[in-house]
Amino acid sequence: MPNLINIFVPVETLLRDIHTLIRDNGMRLYMETIKEETSTIVEIEKIENPEKEINEHYHAFYLTSETFVENVHESFFDDNFCVHAIEVLGGRSDAGNIENLSLRIISKTPDKTVKSFMDKLSKHLKNNEEYGMGVEPVTSAFHKKVFYHKNAIKGKTLWSDFKRKVVPTRVSGF
Repeated sequence: MPNLINIFVPVETLLRDIHTLIRDNGMRLYMETIKEETSTIVEIEKIENPEKEINEHYHAFYLTSETFVENVHESFFDDNFCVHAIEVLGGRSDAGNIENLSLRIISKTPDKTVKSFMDKLSKHLKNNEEYGMGVEPVTSAFHKKVFYHKNAIKGKTLWSDFKRKVVPTRVSGF
């Protein structure tokens, strides 16, 4: 079971591609925005058109196997809730750039629904013709396991993090 999946893809594209997988596995999707140091968490029920929800205040998404209730749980990282959550960071894009999107199981002992979802997502990406695997430098085990959306990366610079654009990532043949 992968605990971490990295993909060079706009977050909107990935959510559209996997909305059926999310729904069929009973997962819930929450978006966290931060505006002027105020964090807001909203459940996204219509995943088919995520671009309507995402704006410049987008901070993260969380996929959960249980309903998140803010006044019951302090955060997705709360000891009593983190077993049900996957943190989704990154995936920002603009006309010439794409940021790595990472999905990470928060708990070291996740529930079976979270484990199963990550397994199915990994298989989905490996079997989907729209995604490739392996970025430069391919000498490291980490880079061999990074996915990318073939059409989304064309003509774009790939960054691990938009806030720290140090060295871009490359994909052979693109």
